[in-house]
Amino acid sequence: MGCFRNIFDAGRLAFAFVAVCVLAFFAGCSNTSSTDSAGILIETNTGNKGVARIYVAPELWDLSAGDTVSLAFADRDTVGDTVFVYESDYRKVVDSSAVLSGMFDMDSVPVGKYDSVTIYGLDGERSYVVDVDVEDGETYMVDVNGVKEISVVEMSAWTGLSDFVYMSISDFNIKTGDSLKLYGTENWGVFEDTLVVSHFEYYDWTNLVMDSVTVASGSALLAFIPYGHYDSLLVTSPNGETKKHKLSFYIEEGKSYYIDSDGARPIAIDITPVREGDAQFYFFIESFEMAEGDTLSMMRSERELNGDTLHETNYFATKVVSAEDVLKGVTKIEGVPGGFYNQLSIRRVSNERGLSNGFKEDFRQWNLSETPIFISSSYVGNLDSVDVALPEGFEDLTKTDEIFFDIPFPIFLPASLDNPCLLDEEDNLIKLEASERDYYADSVLYWGKAPAVKFSGTGKLKFRIIDKCVEDNNLQLQLGTYRNHFSDAEISDSAYARFKDKKDLLGRSRWVDSTDNWFYVPDFKPFSEDGYYMGLSIWFNIDSMQVSEYAQIISAKNDSTGFALQKRGATGAVNLRLDTRTGAYNALFGRANGVLDGTWHNYSFKIHGDSVTTFIDGTLLESRQFDSGEGFAAAFNPTIGYGGIRGGVDEVFFFDGTQSNNWMRLFYALQYAVIRE
Repeated sequence: MGCFRNIFDAGRLAFAFVAVCVLAFFAGCSNTSSTDSAGILIETNTGNKGVARIYVAPELWDLSAGDTVSLAFADRDTVGDTVFVYESDYRKVVDSSAVLSGMFDMDSVPVGKYDSVTIYGLDGERSYVVDVDVEDGETYMVDVNGVKEISVVEMSAWTGLSDFVYMSISDFNIKTGDSLKLYGTENWGVFEDTLVVSHFEYYDWTNLVMDSVTVASGSALLAFIPYGHYDSLLVTSPNGETKKHKLSFYIEEGKSYYIDSDGARPIAIDITPVREGDAQFYFFIESFEMAEGDTLSMMRSERELNGDTLHETNYFATKVVSAEDVLKGVTKIEGVPGGFYNQLSIRRVSNERGLSNGFKEDFRQWNLSETPIFISSSYVGNLDSVDVALPEGFEDLTKTDEIFFDIPFPIFLPASLDNPCLLDEEDNLIKLEASERDYYADSVLYWGKAPAVKFSGTGKLKFRIIDKCVEDNNLQLQLGTYRNHFSDAEISDSAYARFKDKKDLLGRSRWVDSTDNWFYVPDFKPFSEDGYYMGLSIWFNIDSMQVSEYAQIISAKNDSTGFALQKRGATGAVNLRLDTRTGAYNALFGRANGVLDGTWHNYSFKIHGDSVTTFIDGTLLESRQFDSGEGFAAAFNPTIGYGGIRGGVDEVFFFDGTQSNNWMRLFYALQYAVIRE
């Protein structure tokens, strides 16, 4: 093997690392022949059966990006009257990655003895005399120390990272939902006579999935990528289709770059943080599995490339979740700069909730404007509002200082909503369950329970609607100690024939037409364990002429001890009967006249120690003392419709009896406010 004559300064530094070695491959050969004027046959061979690979330090020939390197030889051999001429002119263009990496890779160099090299550059051409014998299948490294035959070990690993790297969206036709992977190589150096080369692919923990915000910005942030030579980019669409882009650039450690179709150019980065604004975000605690002490961070970026400087404006908003937030079910970040956000991160206080590293990252697209936006794990949308005004006669409840805790209420919401929730004025999250869903109607009846109600100056309850808040709306909420909406009630043929012209109350109602068509609530004791507390609310639609005397609308007894809401003899009145073992027996309370008139009415009462308070249609009937004695605690399995009831019942609620009089009135008023609509 011959050697290159070193015609460069002796003080040139040898490179420390070299580029990747690939397997040698074979080139074909072609032969031409001609006869000169003296009759000598000339055979010209312009190819060779064997090839080799040569790595050259760009410093040796002062190579610059865009230069064309021509490595040539011509060899002659005479056999008899034939002159055999062997020629080769191997050419390759120098790219910027070769200059930056310190190694120019000349692959597939034909076998032969080379005698010259010519550099074609922007400033003209220059030639050098060389003397090297390239042998088939060998790999050579050339530096200031001469020519060295080497072997190659290839592996998959990388080390060392760049600083921030950005990639052009338009140059590579990147769409929303696409994922990116970069493929490259890095030389780990020559150890004795062995070149160690690493082949690697780069993608971050999000697989570089592009959201619409990133696509709209015009550039994707790749953050920190391994240094080395990159040769291709793979873009994969959401449906699995792939497109490969050929690249040729070199990334150095600790530098920032902008990548486009022309390669990678070093850039300076000017970053401006913004942390103040007027918008607000709401986050569903359950959806993000948050706990007290977790930190939420939101960020979006706006970027503009000006020359070799990328100007980036980053908008931030953070919030530490409080115990009150967890209790409410939502946490709110205020003072958020307006714009289009695409990144949310949650820093966990611990990894005790099954999280591997104490962190959960969630990257999605969220539109943020001056209108508050609710965020759950599956949906973001503008918060529409709905108001509930109390009916006439209950305006005094809006002026009281009393706070009404844990009060159930019905509400109709548009059928277009999917599993909605509500936010009250104190940002408490109120989950809703659908009482009945009629997909042919334009609205759906929901029930919820407000944790605390205090009226504003408008005298209305104000809620903001959150769509797609929960996975489903069959939540079976604890609206009382017992409740029944009769949403799945089936009407008999005879009852339908009798009551087909009757309107249901809230959703579907239960209609009965037979003296034996009654039912009971199994395994339920309506009174407290000591027997001194209980509350009830029930709606009924009964014609006094259709039922027998003392027919029971609802009752709960054990050995004749308990209560019964019943028709009062032959009248159109309803009253409450209480029976105890050692106290009151056949004691009558709260007579409501004229309510068995074939229209809907609500009767409610509460027993609180030795007092009983009764209401009809939200109006106080009476409140008086009685001897509660013993026995209420044993009453069980409330019966509805026993004793010959014909008509309809709906919305049966049992409570613990600790509710105030105004609470009972408000519960009726909230129902009637929806019914009257």
